[in-house]
Amino acid sequence: MVGFRKLMKIFYFFATAGVNQFTFISYYILGHYFVELVQYNQLCCIKSIRKYQHFRLRNDESSSSNQQHVSDDYKSCSFQQPTCDFTYKYRTFDGSCNNLKYPEWGMANTVYGRMLIPNYGDGISLPRIAIDGTSLPLARTLSTTFFHEANNADEITSLALMQWGQFIAHDVAFTADRDGAPIDCCNSNELEDVNTCFPIDIPADDLFYSQFNVTCRNMQRKKFILLKNCSRTAEQINGVSHFMDGSQIYGSSSDIARSLRTFKDGRLLVQTCEPGKSFLPPTTPADACNNMNSINYLTGDSRVNQNPQLAVLHTVFAREHNRIATELLRLHPGWNDEVLYQEARAIVIAELHQITYNEWLPLLLGKAYMAYHNLYSNNRRNYTYNSNLVPVGTIDFASAFRVGHSAIQGQINIVSNIHTCPMKRLNLSDYLNRPGVIQQAACFDDFLRSLLQQPMQKVDEFCSSQITQMLFHGSNSFGDDLISVDIQRGREHGLPSYVEYLYTCTNNRPRSFLDLKNIIKARFIPLLEKLYTSVDDIDLFVGGNLEYHAPGSRLGPTFQCIIGEQFYRYKYGDRFWYEIRGQQHSFSNGQLYEIKKVTLSRIICDNSNINVVSPNSFLLPSIRNNIISCEQIPRMNLNRW
Repeated sequence: MVGFRKLMKIFYFFATAGVNQFTFISYYILGHYFVELVQYNQLCCIKSIRKYQHFRLRNDESSSSNQQHVSDDYKSCSFQQPTCDFTYKYRTFDGSCNNLKYPEWGMANTVYGRMLIPNYGDGISLPRIAIDGTSLPLARTLSTTFFHEANNADEITSLALMQWGQFIAHDVAFTADRDGAPIDCCNSNELEDVNTCFPIDIPADDLFYSQFNVTCRNMQRKKFILLKNCSRTAEQINGVSHFMDGSQIYGSSSDIARSLRTFKDGRLLVQTCEPGKSFLPPTTPADACNNMNSINYLTGDSRVNQNPQLAVLHTVFAREHNRIATELLRLHPGWNDEVLYQEARAIVIAELHQITYNEWLPLLLGKAYMAYHNLYSNNRRNYTYNSNLVPVGTIDFASAFRVGHSAIQGQINIVSNIHTCPMKRLNLSDYLNRPGVIQQAACFDDFLRSLLQQPMQKVDEFCSSQITQMLFHGSNSFGDDLISVDIQRGREHGLPSYVEYLYTCTNNRPRSFLDLKNIIKARFIPLLEKLYTSVDDIDLFVGGNLEYHAPGSRLGPTFQCIIGEQFYRYKYGDRFWYEIRGQQHSFSNGQLYEIKKVTLSRIICDNSNINVVSPNSFLLPSIRNNIISCEQIPRMNLNRW
């Protein structure tokens, strides 16, 4: 608990620096077709990088004058202000105009925040190096040493818990790619461009890659802005809205949102290949129903196509939006398309809040942690919005949230009631960027059932070879290693060492590898000492994954702290949070009562042909979570609208 309090005191936020007429291109790739040009004039940074922002944990302490540090510093910056109509009752798509005083807070295409001062190799932008100035251990060596393959299934939680994490991650974070055509960073001609490339070196004796004579895997650096007039350090750009606002469904710009609408009856675009079975619209509409093997989908986030079960969740929520819009039209035949669309969108976003904070997050962070930090929905007192809380996502969180990669199942079991789906089991890597499989035969509902009835892997140091050897392999016999990428990205983004985060979160600062006893699993400490020169060199992703879990949590204390702080920020820094009262956009008490009935199980029942589910979709069926009829699952009554 101490760590969260300390962390909220030392949160640093960096914004873009003073560059006149600085233009950058941010990619919103919808089937590789949309590119949005964003221009800022006189960008500046917060001057308080030497100050501590004294955010207190408890919401009833939010009046602390020290919380004004970030707000006061924003006032001194000459940001280009978005044009706002504060009488408008709905969210913008890019996250602007959420905070009445500082309408640029949380906008898409602004930099991530930071918990700690960055640690770049040259103090400016080059990837982190060891404290003695030498190179850190190869990311691939760390991956093969600590993150072995094992079937270590979670006995309690379903695969839906892992998949929801990715679904929500794509709502709040998308680290923007660099401009221009892709570059082969393993080509020696590109190696000298350290601002563009940071390839992953493969040891010559690598047991897997050596059989293919592979010594390098490509990795381009992400786009960054150099804060010339402030901290003089590189900061990465979040290409989507920082808020939990359903941007993965609706998009983070007005242009993307418009491209996904029918502009009739408030509905989203869908394709219907069979009566009553709608799917996401394809990137190439022509003959989509007969080319399912090559289909890619359009939705608010281009990453929808990464894997079939992610596409399943996207499809469920596109259907849910249209279901709600249709019901609202029945209740209010006089409402126009815009009102129907925005009201349905507001309800869907509220459902995301309700499910995430009351079903999903407690299983990740732990119930006691949730209760202590007021993260549950509050049925006994009003939610209090904190307009001084900067609602941005942090680059530290973006790294820590990759912890969910260990929970990925390498093989997907297709769970069928009537065995009409031709597949029974598939290798995940064979269907990455091939989501159209969910439209085959009766496979959509069977993919949904697999999310509900197949366990996820435990959040630990074990990872499937499907993501450590075969990621995005295409027609090759080998692919990328996601864990190596996770480690390499942390270094590229200038994240301080694991020990710095551990100290920030727990007040415990190890001075030697022996001091890691009772923090990191004992069998890993000699290996860490063998590979790292100093305990102060350990990567955040490595150390955080090797920790003993906090009581009641699926995370170690460091990741629990970083992730918990971020979800606190998402909740209490959002003027449109679904529980806020007394605003023109607020839900009525009756409407809020209905929203708090919402569960993922109910949404699945309403938007699929599945008619029996467990009450909590994130838990495996059990005596306490028995499979029951959908008729027994509480339903939101839209008559309240």
